[in-house]
Amino acid sequence: MASPENPEQLIIALEPEAASIYCRKLRLHQMIDLSSRAPVNGYSPSDTIGTGFTQGDRYIVVDSGGGTVDMTVHQIRLPEGHLKELYKATGDVFDKPEVTNVKFLFLVGGFAESPLLQQAVQSAFGSRCRVIIPQDVGLTILKGAVLFGLDPAVIKVRRSPLTYGVGVLNRFVEGKHPPEKLLVKDGTRWCTDVFDKFISADQSVALGETVTRSYTPAKPSQLVIVINIYSSEQDNVSFITEAGVKKCGTLRLDLTGTDASVPNRREIKTLMQFGDTEIKAMAIDVATSKSVKVGIDFLNY
Repeated sequence: MASPENPEQLIIALEPEAASIYCRKLRLHQMIDLSSRAPVNGYSPSDTIGTGFTQGDRYIVVDSGGGTVDMTVHQIRLPEGHLKELYKATGDVFDKPEVTNVKFLFLVGGFAESPLLQQAVQSAFGSRCRVIIPQDVGLTILKGAVLFGLDPAVIKVRRSPLTYGVGVLNRFVEGKHPPEKLLVKDGTRWCTDVFDKFISADQSVALGETVTRSYTPAKPSQLVIVINIYSSEQDNVSFITEAGVKKCGTLRLDLTGTDASVPNRREIKTLMQFGDTEIKAMAIDVATSKSVKVGIDFLNY
């Protein structure tokens, strides 16, 4: 079982991705085709949906769950069959011009069993793409999560749902920084609450992509450095005090127990790894190789 000592034993599967992974492996006899298009000729009931995919094909997954409807767009990357997320899960992707080229629309989630919803989706999109409902649609996400657990690297490119960064002190610049952010300490003028962005909302990130920044403690005598991680739905964020900016994690690195060989101006490398279903962050004291790690805590922030 997963534990704080072995967090890697727990993998988070995102519902739209799990549904996507399962749907593309559907055999023709395991699905209901609501579209008005004629079935593709030459397929047997044992063929999978993926048989009809070619390089670059796109499809939509509509997850109609308990009270919400999330839609995401994936693109097939052959020959491995890996997936690239073109648009993050959202309530509306049909206004995107590229969505006109989708090949399939998979309708999943508990509410997908509703004849009323099926009729509405068929009427709206049946002439544009093949509308597919898996048999036992209520189990689609569960089955897809199992497949994802067997191959977590199947999603090679994702879209960042939020903008992520850390709060830092920068040297105060007249005319650039607002006066209320000025902090004078030991004769040095600092700008407080600066949001140093690592990645933007809706930015495309590859699996395992890492962004690195280097920081220096404000004072050489510091015994600990605390780096707070923040997120926002907005792209252009300047300060952590802006509306909608939320703290989502903390890196606390111990700087004690160092000898005289450690330079006064020490470098603290901060890394954030994206592209997975979880975001991982690490801070490293370059002089001593001490490090601390944290996963973004979506439950408590």
